Amino acid sequence: MIKTLLGIFLCSSILFTVEENGSSSTQSIKELDAIDAYKLKIENVELFGNVSSQMELFGLPEQVLQLNKKAEFTTVEDVVQIIKKSIDYTVVKYPGIDFWCFNDMESIPFKVDFRKLGKGVTNGRVTFSAQYEINDFSKDYPNSFANSPQIHRSFFEMTTLEQGDGLKHFYVERATKSDPNVKLLIEFTFKNDKLIYIFFANF
Repeated sequence: MIKTLLGIFLCSSILFTVEENGSSSTQSIKELDAIDAYKLKIENVELFGNVSSQMELFGLPEQVLQLNKKAEFTTVEDVVQIIKKSIDYTVVKYPGIDFWCFNDMESIPFKVDFRKLGKGVTNGRVTFSAQYEINDFSKDYPNSFANSPQIHRSFFEMTTLEQGDGLKHFYVERATKSDPNVKLLIEFTFKNDKLIYIFFANF
């Protein structure tokens, strides 16, 4: 039986993979490039930012989920109250981008699908979009281009259930505000050498 990857954890320079039968394997990885994820923006709105600012940009979300259950809403204020009353994070889904939103009205991005977003994500001089190519990534993040580990199943495949030829996955690190010693992964997925997806491993 083909084993299914359930989790990926980055600790120093070791990538731990946990498989569905409970066994784990380790893979040493070389240096990856780091990205200041807190500078990521769509237009002037921070992705790691404020829920209200994001709703001003995107409007009403397509869907709001709490504990994988749909929450009913008709107005922006409904969404705000759902988030504020939640004891856990709330998933807010817009076309092409999902956020984890917290009851202090702060949020972090979870995934970006450039096939649906219709906007670019900027990080200083770099703009990620459906026009961003794998050759651009190799120049902007050469260590990650050269050293990204080959994992059994990508975050992209796990979240979208999509597979097929032409998919390539690369990883960069990001720091966290809560603990600067903790490094989390961001996965970039290219199809036919064009960027289609960014996944934020916020765990």
